Amino acid sequence: LETVGIFTRQALKWRGGDERWRRFFALVSGAIAAAEGCPGVPEVSEDDEERRNEIVSLCHELDVFHVLPAYRSALKGIEREFNRNASYFLLSIIPSENRVTAEGFAASASQEANNSYTKREAELKSIPGAQAVLI
Repeated sequence: LETVGIFTRQALKWRGGDERWRRFFALVSGAIAAAEGCPGVPEVSEDDEERRNEIVSLCHELDVFHVLPAYRSALKGIEREFNRNASYFLLSIIPSENRVTAEGFAASASQEANNSYTKREAELKSIPGAQAVLI
């Protein structure tokens, strides 16, 4: 939830952002609760098949099987750059190609990081689902 919120720039944790992502995480939480024998999640069906069908539908709609692995790769890229003493991270994420690049910038290079971000965002604009993220 937090990772998707960061990459999509949505306040999913605070009932903001895309309703489909919020619903996806509520359904998955409901499935986990059911598997662990815990109380259900409000507004999530207790019926396993109904819940599963809705999860599958949202997985396709949100391209979850490409998006989440791309975010995982991005986080690994950040970790590599972090080890190089970077303070800013420019990620280029192209889920349809399972491609993520990470570029690190020193704390003193904030203007360069912002300029690179603006340029990268324009470059990725025409690729469906692709995004540039400056962290």
